[in-house]
Amino acid sequence: YVKERLGVYRYVGSGAGDYLPVRLVPLAGDKRLSDVNLSYQAGGHFSIGGEVSVSQFDKNIFSGQDDNDNTGQAFALGAGYRNAATELFGKSIGSVDWRLDWKRRQARFSPLDRLYQPGFDYKWNLNQAALQGDENTLESALLYRPFSLLQMDLNAGLINQGNGISSRRGRAELTSLDSTIFRGNAYLEQVNSEDVIQRSDWRRMGADFGKRFWKLYPYARFRQENRQVRNPDSSLTGFYFTEPSLGLQLLSVFGTNVNFTRTVRQDYLYNPREYGERLKLSTSSTNQLDMDVIQSQNWQGRLSFVYRDKNFTPFFEQLPADSMALFKPDAQFQDTTWQDRQSHLANLEIQYRNDSRTIDSRWDYQMASELSALQEKVFLNVGENRGNYRFDETLQEYVPDPQGDYLLVIVPTGRFESVTNVVAGWQIRYRPKISNKTYSGLSNVLHNISTFTYLKVDEKSREQNIWQLYILNLSKFHNTATTLEGSYTVNQDIYFFERNPDFGITLRNRYRDNLQNQYVDAGFNETRRLWDRSVAWRQKLYRRKLSQELEYTNSLNYRSVSAIPSRDRNVIGNSVNWTLNYRPVYAWQFRLDLEGAYQKDRAEANQLSVRYFEIKPQVDYSMRGKARGFANLSYLRVDVTDNPFGRPVPFEMGKGKKEGNSFLWNFRFEYFVSSNITASVNYTGRLDSGADRIIHLGQAEVRAFF
Repeated sequence: YVKERLGVYRYVGSGAGDYLPVRLVPLAGDKRLSDVNLSYQAGGHFSIGGEVSVSQFDKNIFSGQDDNDNTGQAFALGAGYRNAATELFGKSIGSVDWRLDWKRRQARFSPLDRLYQPGFDYKWNLNQAALQGDENTLESALLYRPFSLLQMDLNAGLINQGNGISSRRGRAELTSLDSTIFRGNAYLEQVNSEDVIQRSDWRRMGADFGKRFWKLYPYARFRQENRQVRNPDSSLTGFYFTEPSLGLQLLSVFGTNVNFTRTVRQDYLYNPREYGERLKLSTSSTNQLDMDVIQSQNWQGRLSFVYRDKNFTPFFEQLPADSMALFKPDAQFQDTTWQDRQSHLANLEIQYRNDSRTIDSRWDYQMASELSALQEKVFLNVGENRGNYRFDETLQEYVPDPQGDYLLVIVPTGRFESVTNVVAGWQIRYRPKISNKTYSGLSNVLHNISTFTYLKVDEKSREQNIWQLYILNLSKFHNTATTLEGSYTVNQDIYFFERNPDFGITLRNRYRDNLQNQYVDAGFNETRRLWDRSVAWRQKLYRRKLSQELEYTNSLNYRSVSAIPSRDRNVIGNSVNWTLNYRPVYAWQFRLDLEGAYQKDRAEANQLSVRYFEIKPQVDYSMRGKARGFANLSYLRVDVTDNPFGRPVPFEMGKGKKEGNSFLWNFRFEYFVSSNITASVNYTGRLDSGADRIIHLGQAEVRAFF
């Protein structure tokens, strides 16, 4: 078989393709770990300890082959000395904290957690993938503070894997801790490693210094790294960079703390053709601004902004792709995409609350540059009732269906391009203050109004002038020439008597405008607008055992697919929904939903009108802490009232069903065997209009939580 796309393979003859019709089954493994840890405190300052771990890992419990290497061991010994007031010859010499640790781990040992912690490769200048043997590690660390304003940190280590793989490292650091006099830090680190192929020496050094003047704190930083790799062919590869920075902090100025930093980084690569020669790779300049609003009674907020411009030298920009391997770039520590680019990241968060806490407002703003690829929608057939999409033969498209046969998988094509992602949202909530006063008439209504407003803009754009996106110039948004994906959201809720448990009225507006323009298949690129406006009335009766809710909704569902006009929609609808709930006792609850609606598609080529009615009874039963279950039934009747072009009923109308009667029934029961074991049974039946048979789906399940 050869692969044509995700989930689609074509037979090309025996031995002529790249794939076999084989489905890999996850192996059932078994992992066990025993651990003993002992420690002893000798006096008040000295301590020793040890640890022994034994693991047993069978990767396939169904096979007895190669089970003689399932057991592995690990050992650790350590000693430490800590004294905040160390004396030498009767005189105090300051604080001393010293630690010595030795570890040995067999290659067969398998911990429950990850084998190596993040940063292991950088710390030891080793590739985790190459470490397959028994491991010995020896590390020592000394933290010495002769007085409160000065600190010295020394640490060294040795790791040996056998088979010619080892690493030795050492680091010294000096820190001054008081910024009112002088605050600084300087370090030097050397890591020497080798394996069966090459030897690498990595030197790292850096420093930062600053001093506070009134509310100003200027500072400077410097970082340098030099990694040299000696290869079997006697060539020298690796990288070298310098990274100086200048910054200024403004402390408690106009209620904010502000920090600005500018960094310029110079990157070099060693020339494999000229031993020891460095070739300039790139220059990067980074500007960063951070601002924190000092928390007050009413305001909170923070702002961060980063802008980076990276320019590569012409030599590396024009270097053929097949020549990159000569310089042996290491993707663990280096940038391997040698193209000029700009990147930026902005984040703004502001929150306001008034003194009485009746108003709560939030503003969130995020912008970032990123690489994005055009995408492909692939629908995989996963079997009857196991998916969430179905293919509608009359519409000739896949439509959402919770009992469908297909799953949607979105696959990137690999053709990446630089885009800017903007997400801006604002919300404000108003809730009147609780009062013991009694109001009547219009005054009572006005004192029981609460509102919630939410606005959001979400855009992924190719727009070259990013500053137009920063200032939210909406004329640059929702543009089919530059927008990959974008949406506007406007939500507005008005509540009358929100806190009243017995009665209330809700006015609700939901508007969403989506533009999808990121798919390879133009048939999936579309503009869709959804707009629902509703008014709901709720009431509780009969000692709060009986409740009812009546809701009227006016809706708009607009869809435009320029590549396939037959998929265009302009559906308006009016619906009424009535819900009745009755709970005579705790264990039983009865519910009835009635809904009727009229919908009309005003699209020029798809004029169509439908009317539908749905009735949904449901009963719930619950035994506190023991069991619960429910059963429901849905009957939906769809009638076409006007269809001049003989079009099929689209998914956006008639609740996605065809003309006629559709039934859906469901039963579910859960039994709690114990606090962490649950058994459940679920059955669903379905008979859609136009279907030639009933679809039954049953499921039984036992879950254990540990």
